[in-house]
Amino acid sequence: MADTNRYQQEVTKRIDAAIGYMLHNLGSNLSLTTLSRVANYSPFHFHKLFKEAIGVSPKQYMINLRLETALHQMIIHPNKSIKEISIECGYSSPAIFTRAISNYFGLSPLIIRELSSKERMTLYIQKRHGPQPIFTSHFSAAEKPLIVETKTISPLQGIHLIVPANDPAQIQYMFCRLLQIARSHDLYDAQSRMLGIVRPHQTNAYKVFISIDLQKKIPSSLEQTKIKPGKYATFLIKGDPLDRISAAHQFLQQWLPASGYKICDAPSFESFSEDPTVIPYTEPDRRFYVPIEPRN
Repeated sequence: MADTNRYQQEVTKRIDAAIGYMLHNLGSNLSLTTLSRVANYSPFHFHKLFKEAIGVSPKQYMINLRLETALHQMIIHPNKSIKEISIECGYSSPAIFTRAISNYFGLSPLIIRELSSKERMTLYIQKRHGPQPIFTSHFSAAEKPLIVETKTISPLQGIHLIVPANDPAQIQYMFCRLLQIARSHDLYDAQSRMLGIVRPHQTNAYKVFISIDLQKKIPSSLEQTKIKPGKYATFLIKGDPLDRISAAHQFLQQWLPASGYKICDAPSFESFSEDPTVIPYTEPDRRFYVPIEPRN
């Protein structure tokens, strides 16, 4: 039994590494050989284990990831061109991108662009969670006034694991795994913070993060991340990942244009009012931080 558990843990670790690589390289042409090398399996064995663990082939998973990321980009970056989004998501031409989007979502990118923000968000929700009324709780929550403050943040270093951004149960599970890793390496202490990190161009990737004392050396075998110091716009959110998306969209559409700031090319992150290893992701208040700098 112990050997079986260790084997399953090793498979999970390697599949996670491959998914993390996909999330970081959406714009690249990733072959089965490349992904199998990341997971340290033969292509045949990797394909078999990936499909058993995830339910679809690596190729189909990557296709879905690119398409859902593209729609997400159209939601949160309404001024970004279709060509820009198609390149960032790994398509060789806007024509191929348009055909793929139309087949997957039933609407072309140009028609999606003509939809209201609520309709675009509904399309995203329906693809991930099945048919829902167009006016969902996510929209009513986002329509409440968003109280935004600016704060200066000190630098942080830490370790992370990557998880799909739309899966609250997996986010909580990965926080538990990361806490075990931090404790087993004597990196976790009373000052450590648990944060969730997202990047605008990696909209399907979520990093569960534990901060480590800046004076401590982190083993090279662990995935490391730094949060840059500087000014951040911050606001409270609550609910599932779609509520986070809705609040971020409201921030981009309402607060940012008149603020005199622009978003830096750095990760955003969220902190938790309660321990995310104990309390489900959707329940505690979360404070979201967006890196900003003067527009001019």
